[in-house]
Amino acid sequence: MKIMSRLEKQNNELRILVKNNAEPIFLHNTNMFKTFILVGIIAMLIPILISPFSESKSRLIPIYLGSIILFILVFLMFQIKPFKEKPVLGIYLVFTGAFLFSIYMSVVNSPEQRATIILGLFCIFPLCLIDKPLRVDLFSIGVYLVHTALAFIFKGSVLGLDDAVNSLCFLTLGIVVGNQMIKARIEAFETKRQLILEKETDELTGLKNRRKLFQLIGEYRVDDSNAPSSVIMIDIDDFKEYNDQFGHVAGDQLLNQFGKTLLFYEEKYNIQFFRYGGEEFNGLAWGYPLSELLRILLELKVSINAITSCCQKVSVSIGITDCETKKFKNYEKYIELADKA
Repeated sequence: MKIMSRLEKQNNELRILVKNNAEPIFLHNTNMFKTFILVGIIAMLIPILISPFSESKSRLIPIYLGSIILFILVFLMFQIKPFKEKPVLGIYLVFTGAFLFSIYMSVVNSPEQRATIILGLFCIFPLCLIDKPLRVDLFSIGVYLVHTALAFIFKGSVLGLDDAVNSLCFLTLGIVVGNQMIKARIEAFETKRQLILEKETDELTGLKNRRKLFQLIGEYRVDDSNAPSSVIMIDIDDFKEYNDQFGHVAGDQLLNQFGKTLLFYEEKYNIQFFRYGGEEFNGLAWGYPLSELLRILLELKVSINAITSCCQKVSVSIGITDCETKKFKNYEKYIELADKA
């Protein structure tokens, strides 16, 4: 029971890590898919090039050419939606083709010889993608069972048994190392994500910091369809006097509560808030007409007024700039106008 409970806990932790790092995992699988398409094509071209010097390779030219065509078709298929969004499926298809080719070479083309190519594939496949370990393992085991059955049928009991034992050794190695590699890669992505969050997040408020704000606005042009439609500046009123009267610890507590309030509105609306510096905060809003944004910010002011800190009412000043009516080329100008407002 304890072992099952520990395994379930590890699986749940892994699922959370996968969810938190979906984008880098997707990019990793996409790059691996493209890499193995290229490697597969090169691997088929090499025997074609040496076929004039090898009779055994010459007989297999149609299979090599057919494999290249299939690799190209799979690559083209995964350049269009919805396949482009599923690189893991592409990797499974590529390796299905590779395994079928290796099974053919083992049991049909060379039934008098022990398996070779498929042994390497059992080791390589689990190392080449990030997917649920159980699914990777079941795929490898399924291929192993198919190859073993065919080896006994086509090669007889002696060579069939040799292939079964050799393949099982490489299958086990691939599964054990592959599962560890999947976990290690995901944990590496999580470590990198945490470092980026630490670099971009203001520790006191939990909001993104000024560095992240300027990085973000540097990526936008005003005419981008996904660019912010409004810029907001928020200033806590009389914050210096508050610090002087109640102390810096109380001031930090206020900033922490203030940050939590802004994070709540960040989740509720299509607005992202940043700590601009000291008691100043910036917001970027997307898709709201000015009248609707004013309503949201009035609601925000009421929430801020409700913050209880040292029995003193908290108030803020808020300025807004509508980016759609003022066509400036950079967002620093909009921040300046919102600050003045």
